[in-house]
Amino acid sequence: MMKNCFAIAVFSIIIVGCAPAIAHNNIADISVEPLLQTDYMGGCGIAFFSTPPDHKPAIEVFRSDDWRPEGIMRIDGALVHPTLVDFQSHRQVAGKETVGDRYVSKWKEGTTEVTLNYRVTFVCPPNDDACEVTRFEGAMTVKTGQKLRHFPIWGDSGC
Repeated sequence: MMKNCFAIAVFSIIIVGCAPAIAHNNIADISVEPLLQTDYMGGCGIAFFSTPPDHKPAIEVFRSDDWRPEGIMRIDGALVHPTLVDFQSHRQVAGKETVGDRYVSKWKEGTTEVTLNYRVTFVCPPNDDACEVTRFEGAMTVKTGQKLRHFPIWGDSGC
């Protein structure tokens, strides 16, 4: 019986001793939730989704209307309005958006930081006046305090 008590005590010490290390691994602790249509006005702008274009319904997780320097998203149940703090454009042709161009935008509100790292996958054909969309694919990183989440995104911009 004493042997079992000793084993349980040692096992308990190991588990309790490891608990702080386990608690600091917060990779999946941030919940990035779908935006609701009632969360924003709509119109021209840029939107990013956590699902590929062929997935229905599309799950929109980030939006910036009319290309304003304010975004909107839902993190851990709260509506967040991060402000654009940095934008980098890596275009292959100056003054013209082409497939393969890369962008990195960084947004912040309080302790929440959002990084969108994406590349252009579709631009309108030159003679198609009815086309108003550019498509993107990339990754989003969301950091809140010590919590971090990284996942793929797909996006559209236009009217």
